[in-house]
Amino acid sequence: MYWDNAEYYGIGAGASGYVNGVRYKNHGPIRHYLQAVEAGNARVQEEVLTLKEQMEEEMFLGLRKKSGVSKKRFEEKNSVFPLKTSMELLCLS
Repeated sequence: MYWDNAEYYGIGAGASGYVNGVRYKNHGPIRHYLQAVEAGNARVQEEVLTLKEQMEEEMFLGLRKKSGVSKKRFEEKNSVFPLKTSMELLCLS
């Protein structure tokens, strides 16, 4: 899942997840996690990725795979053509 830049849920103490452009990590060890759940927030860390950051990750993760970056999947996720976007990202970074 990681290399496909797909969403995944982190459930339990010390688990990490990535959902709706938010990467997060839960409290750990278990006693800290349970206390945090009781307090209403199991997450110890959250990182909200911008659309630009999400597109960058889609590109650099895809380029590490033998199959490469799927043009169709990139366009479906980001509503933009990947080559144009990657060139802009390279020039603007």
